[in-house]
Amino acid sequence: MRMSRRTTLALTAALLAAALALGFLLLRASQGTRVLVANSDLAAGMVLTSANFTSISAKLGGQAAGYLAELPMGEALTHSLRQGELLNSADLAPQSHLGLVRLALDPTLPLAADVRVGSEVSIWFMPKSNYTNPTAGSRPATSAGLIASNIQVLQISKNSDSIGSTKTQLEVEVSPQLVPAIIAIQAQDGNLSVIAQG
Repeated sequence: MRMSRRTTLALTAALLAAALALGFLLLRASQGTRVLVANSDLAAGMVLTSANFTSISAKLGGQAAGYLAELPMGEALTHSLRQGELLNSADLAPQSHLGLVRLALDPTLPLAADVRVGSEVSIWFMPKSNYTNPTAGSRPATSAGLIASNIQVLQISKNSDSIGSTKTQLEVEVSPQLVPAIIAIQAQDGNLSVIAQG
């Protein structure tokens, strides 16, 4: 039985539409799910902005649950995130829930290569002499040792002082209870070291 020209055209148009729809679905499947990937190392406690992430398409299959395509406002990281890692809703908490204090540190000794943004570090102090003033009664200085541990590094910057020396400064986030001890130790005459943990 011969088909009319009109029927042939209608059938061809229907097949073409079905092929286009199938192609669109396959293209979307091949592109994957939109997710946010960290542009650089990010520390726990950081309040995040869109500048911290790039939106990419990833094929996650059944693993897509919880990964974010858009950044919620006013959220902070609950743990560090490395460059190239995907952002999951489980990584976030409202900033007000963290209860930590930001503090600047001026280590006197050079930083090791493994101290970077997002690292957990310990803070150590070594006095330059055994006494604060040996000629005035030999009063003991602050003893050497561990000052604080499990401290998150938020930022590392280098600044030049008035005589052109380059100094490294760290911004860290600590519990409020540690603030007095860390401020007091930085006023002492000695070497302040920051050492990566783990």
